[in-house]
Amino acid sequence: MSDDLLYDDLSRKIESKIDHKLTSKSKRGGLDDGFKKGKVINEVLDKPTVMTLYKMISDHIIAYVNGPVSAGKESVLFWAVDEKNNDVALKIYLISTSNFKKREQYITGDPRFLKLKKTKFYQAGTSEMYGAVLETPQKETTQFNPQSPYACAKVYSHFLVKNYREGYGLFASNGILFNHESPRRGANFVTMKIINGVKKIMEEEKQYALSKAECIGEHESILHNDNFEEERIKEPEYVLTLGNIDSKRDWGHSKDYVYGMWLMLQQEKPGDYVLATGETYTVRDFIERSFAKVGKQIVWDGEGVNEVGRDKPNGKILVKIDEKYFRPCEVELLLGDASKAETELGWKREYNLDRLIDDMMGVKMCNFGYV
Repeated sequence: MSDDLLYDDLSRKIESKIDHKLTSKSKRGGLDDGFKKGKVINEVLDKPTVMTLYKMISDHIIAYVNGPVSAGKESVLFWAVDEKNNDVALKIYLISTSNFKKREQYITGDPRFLKLKKTKFYQAGTSEMYGAVLETPQKETTQFNPQSPYACAKVYSHFLVKNYREGYGLFASNGILFNHESPRRGANFVTMKIINGVKKIMEEEKQYALSKAECIGEHESILHNDNFEEERIKEPEYVLTLGNIDSKRDWGHSKDYVYGMWLMLQQEKPGDYVLATGETYTVRDFIERSFAKVGKQIVWDGEGVNEVGRDKPNGKILVKIDEKYFRPCEVELLLGDASKAETELGWKREYNLDRLIDDMMGVKMCNFGYV
């Protein structure tokens, strides 16, 4: 049965109870303004209230509803019966009232309801909401200035959560997480693209060395052949290609941030919290540190889109720039201030950038003997 049909069915049953109650009161001369039928039907039997009652019936909290007992501006008291034929008082707060946020429980009188845990909601925000930053470092009170459709959608979600929290009393917290990375990061993100690029370069170099050693072992005479490598062995060709390598980011480990998210939901009251390391590095820094983990030193040559990163010992190009990877509206600087989370939640990050890169590269580079 659809929700609309359930709504209509339950509405008719309760209206019948109201008619009976109004008739009885009228005969006794006790009909008051609070129970005029039009007022009751319009304000007491709004769809959210009826669906709440139906949900309680379908969850076997109550068996049926006899009807309303009293109605006020903020709530309605219903007379219901549970499955053991015990009378139950249900106090339903009207969702449309401004004081809905003050309610603690929907129901009084049914001990089973008291066992239900209060739902807590976490919304995953992002430092991208700060966009073209108006303040550094960025904190909970910093004005948002989004620079992408993704960031605009996140700003909308942020304020929607605040609206439900402040207007309806929900436990709903916003986490404003700066760049959070881990070995599970998607391959299309710049950090994992760099890690995978280092891996591919090392794989090609390893395969080249093995092929060369194998051929030399078979035919030592070919050492005198100047065309040997071109004819028999394919030299490494892969070059890591990126966009803007000078943008700055506050990179942290997902392990630290997930712990912070958990802490938000352990609080008595909801709120908004920035999670960040308080340190910012360029994409260029991330590249250099990642290659250093496998014993390679990158030196930079050229400017702008013509800049390349070379392997210092032999000058081979390992990194290049392609403007097709530039973002339409680049976010140049992100640096978070997590003081509120540290003070109120007791949160503290454990990973710095080097430990983060170690963890991201560990699984991928262990086959090369570097970790």
